[in-house]
Amino acid sequence: MNDTSTTGDAGLMQVIRFFLRNFLLIFGLSFAVGVLFFAGTAFMTPIYRADTLLAPAEESSGGALTAMLSNFGGLGRLAGLGNGGPTRKDEALAMLRSRAFVAAFIESTNGLAVLYPDSWDAEAGSWSSSVEEPPSEHDTYLRFTRSVLSVNENPDSGIVTVGISLSDRLVAAEWANSVVRLLNEKFREFVATEAQRSIEYLYGELEKASSVELRQVIHRLIETQIQTIMLTNVRKDFVFRIIDPAVAPDADRVESPRRVLLAFVGLVLGGFIGLFIALVREALRAARRVEAAESE
Repeated sequence: MNDTSTTGDAGLMQVIRFFLRNFLLIFGLSFAVGVLFFAGTAFMTPIYRADTLLAPAEESSGGALTAMLSNFGGLGRLAGLGNGGPTRKDEALAMLRSRAFVAAFIESTNGLAVLYPDSWDAEAGSWSSSVEEPPSEHDTYLRFTRSVLSVNENPDSGIVTVGISLSDRLVAAEWANSVVRLLNEKFREFVATEAQRSIEYLYGELEKASSVELRQVIHRLIETQIQTIMLTNVRKDFVFRIIDPAVAPDADRVESPRRVLLAFVGLVLGGFIGLFIALVREALRAARRVEAAESE
C-alpha cells in the first residue's frame, strides 16, 4: 500500500517537474497561436444576420362542412378540409426552400451582385470577364439555402424565424423582410390558381350531380374556394404575418467570425502543439542520457 502511494507521488512529481521545465514552451505557443487566431479574424469578412419573426396567418377550420365532405370521397380534398395533409404554413415553408422560389427571389433583388460581389458586373448585368466558369444555378441555390437563408420554427408556438446572413448588414435586413413579402405574394398566387382550378372542376361535377345533398355540398365547396380567392386579393400577409420585422444589426453584432471563440480554439490548439513538442524534446533528452550512460 505504501509502495503504491510512494510510486503515485513520484509519478505526480515527475509530471509537475515536466510542466515546470516546459512551462514557457507550452504557454508561449498557446498564447502565440491564440493571438494569431484572434488577429486573423481582422482579415475575415464579417457576416451579419438579420431576423424576421413570423406568425402563421389563421386558417379556416371548415366546421360542419368537413363532416359533410366525409361522405363524398375526393371532393373534400379539393377544399383542403379534413384531408390530414400539410397546412398552408408547411407548404409555404417548403416553397421558401424550393429552387423556383430562390431563383425568383435572387432575380427580383439582383441577388447575384450580392452573393458574388467580386465576380458579378452589376452595371453590365452579367458575369465579369475574368470569371472563366461562373457558378451554376444549382451552386447559387446551395449557397443561398446553406449560407444565407436560415429558417427556424418553434414547435410549441408555431412562430417562425427567417434569418438572412450577409456581409452587408443593411442588405441583410432588407432581404429578410423582402423574402417574406415575396413568399406571401407567391403563395397567394399559388393558392388562387389552385382555388380557380377547383372551382372549374366543381362546376363540372355540379352538372353531373343528381343528389340534392351532393349539390349542396358542391355549392358550399365552390363558396369556400371563392372566399379563398377573395382572401388572396385582400390579405397581403396571406400565409405569414410579420410580428417583428428585421432591422439592420449593429456594426459590432457580428455573427461570424466569432473572435473570442477562435482565440480560445487557438489557445487550446497552441497548448497541444507545445505539449507535443515538449514530449518529443523530453524523449530525446532521455534517449541521450541513456546513450551517455551506456557509453560510460
